[in-house]
Amino acid sequence: MVMWNSISVGNLQNLQLKVTATDGKQTFRLHFLFYYCFMMIQMTSQILLFQHDVNSARHLPEK
Repeated sequence: MVMWNSISVGNLQNLQLKVTATDGKQTFRLHFLFYYCFMMIQMTSQILLFQHDVNSARHLPEK
């Protein structure tokens, strides 16, 4: 999970560097779009991981 996140951040930075050749407004929109998509993916994965942890904790034997 950590590995995937670091790779994604690197890819986003590379994409943003390529996009900066265009005009300012378009660059801002694309940066915002990439950031929004990245945050949505990260939030979804965090929620799914949390649900998985809760579900697996339910099956643990009580002490």
